[in-house]
Amino acid sequence: MTLPFFFFLTSSFAQVVSPVEMKDPQLRALQEQYMDDLKQVGADILSMPTTYPFYLSRRLDLDEQRQKTADQRSIRFDRYKGKTVLEITGNYYAAYSTEKMTPEQRARETFRNVVLPILKAAVPRFQTKTSVEAYALEISHHVLGKVMDVSMERPENLVVVLSQQSAIRLVSANDDNAQQSALLKAEIYLNAHPVTVWLNGEGPQLAAADPPRDPATPADPAPATNTATAPVEIATNDAAKLPGAVPMPTLKAAKSANPPDPAR
Repeated sequence: MTLPFFFFLTSSFAQVVSPVEMKDPQLRALQEQYMDDLKQVGADILSMPTTYPFYLSRRLDLDEQRQKTADQRSIRFDRYKGKTVLEITGNYYAAYSTEKMTPEQRARETFRNVVLPILKAAVPRFQTKTSVEAYALEISHHVLGKVMDVSMERPENLVVVLSQQSAIRLVSANDDNAQQSALLKAEIYLNAHPVTVWLNGEGPQLAAADPPRDPATPADPAPATNTATAPVEIATNDAAKLPGAVPMPTLKAAKSANPPDPAR
């Protein structure tokens, strides 16, 4: 076995949680049964291009230097609202300006650059597996803004949960309208507050008349049509829950991300 091939195998394996770490016997059995598929998904994610550095990670909200040596085994089966989901978590080192981008725009950029490519890697391998009912992804990016005239950078966590049927429709769609139709069936949260992602930037929440919210606001308010504000906890299988997004003034690794071009 050549060294590059050996490195490829060990790297992809390092993205998948070991079955022995999983307490739920049914989830552990699934992890063992589909280990080859999970490792291939990990390899595909490692090779996908991203605008800014992205790492699979068991823990969110790490600065990039810590992330390079942190546990990157994040692909695993878990449960969400009673359903068996394929869960994938990671850190994306883009930093969005709160003065130039709305919460929905920030969610859209991370969805298009990270979440959608991951789904395109994972869904084809598990779309025929009846035991996999949904996909749950949690990705942390950074935001740049001012609070009381003091510039600060903080993490912001995007959660996307899609049923198997909606995920298949999303990744197999031939046009933006079909993708958007599938995406409207998803649960999407930004720092535990529901948001809607409009892929073409023309949805009502991204209208030109809707300016960015005040960056000094401590949390983004939920849309009026949805009152769910409880924190979203995907990781129910491990004793240690994934951390929530908290101010981290020491974060310096993320690069500033320019806002997307306005929709024409």
